[in-house]
Amino acid sequence: MGYTHYLNPTRSLTDTEWTKFTKHAQGIFNLAQVAIGDWAGGDDGPEITDSEVSFNGYLDDSCETCAIHKHPEPFFCKTNHRPYDSIVGAIYLAYEAIHGGNIVTSDGDMDGADWEDARAIIANLIANETA
Repeated sequence: MGYTHYLNPTRSLTDTEWTKFTKHAQGIFNLAQVAIGDWAGGDDGPEITDSEVSFNGYLDDSCETCAIHKHPEPFFCKTNHRPYDSIVGAIYLAYEAIHGGNIVTSDGDMDGADWEDARAIIANLIANETA
């Protein structure tokens, strides 16, 4: 059993919402204090397309791919507390903010220290957008 985060969207994002989400995702990746790998944990870095955002930890710090699609389907990502965990959390929180509703759950304490870094990344993203 691993440490896992869950995203359960109930609808597709509109084109405008997806564009906003991918902008937030890029901002989160830019703010990352840890190395982010491609879907397999390799050197190519995160992928952002018209229909998907995907990434993993980097090399030995990778675990499961975090892949989020524009169209609704449940997503989950087991991070086992690896360094990219806070990036997964921040990406999920950004998606939830655009989608609406309480669609993020986790094996961790979302109101406590487990999600502190993810919430800090989101706060930093918002501060950078309003500066």
